Amino acid sequence: MTAEFGLEWNERPAKTIDEISARIVHLETQVRGNYLLVLDNGQVWEQNLKSRTRLKEGDEVRIQRGSLRSFKLIPEKSTPTNVSRIVCRGDDPDPRCARLRDALTQGTH
Repeated sequence: MTAEFGLEWNERPAKTIDEISARIVHLETQVRGNYLLVLDNGQVWEQNLKSRTRLKEGDEVRIQRGSLRSFKLIPEKSTPTNVSRIVCRGDDPDPRCARLRDALTQGTH
């Protein structure tokens, strides 16, 4: 059931989850200064805008459902920030997915 969390624009599951908890296993800072992160449950999330939020690999975070299909990442020791779920499947041409695939297969996380 947690695998569907953040995919409301797709088919909505019969039961919805309002929050998940996970650990960051890979973290990248993108060109605009916002984060791209992979959680220990395999989900990929992108910070919507650069903010004062400070994250590092190994951090425990919560992601809560907000209004209007929004999501908020809440770190244990930093400022909450808005995030969006990214779905990377197989040989997805999305450059973010390709970079993550490369980094995770090379063990650079």
